[in-house]
Amino acid sequence: MGRKLLASKQVKELDLNSNVKDEFGESEYSSVHYNLLLVMELIQQTIREKRTNQKYILLEGLCNNRKLQNEDERLELRHMDEMFGIENTIGEVVSVISFTFNLDKDYIEEHEIQYEEFPEPEQPTQ
Repeated sequence: MGRKLLASKQVKELDLNSNVKDEFGESEYSSVHYNLLLVMELIQQTIREKRTNQKYILLEGLCNNRKLQNEDERLELRHMDEMFGIENTIGEVVSVISFTFNLDKDYIEEHEIQYEEFPEPEQPTQ
């Protein structure tokens, strides 16, 4: 499996937070560098080998497309594609948690809304 993964590796530039130490070698080992189907196959194989009677499995380090520098690569690797891959390979996803340094808002605040302004129509003269 390791050889297959290495053969599929395509190094992509990541935009890691410069204030944070890359202690896990994410710039080299992030799942975004490898074929998604092979990554899912590796996860499935590992679960088969290691799982005992656990009801839940915690997966960390997937859905990292926001860390890609290139916008085309970000659009190519969508969260939903990864989610469907996880569900098809491993099983039902019960919960998703995002650990980010910046807050992702669920809504837009009133003062942030920018409305388009149109000129007033001219009144016909009589």
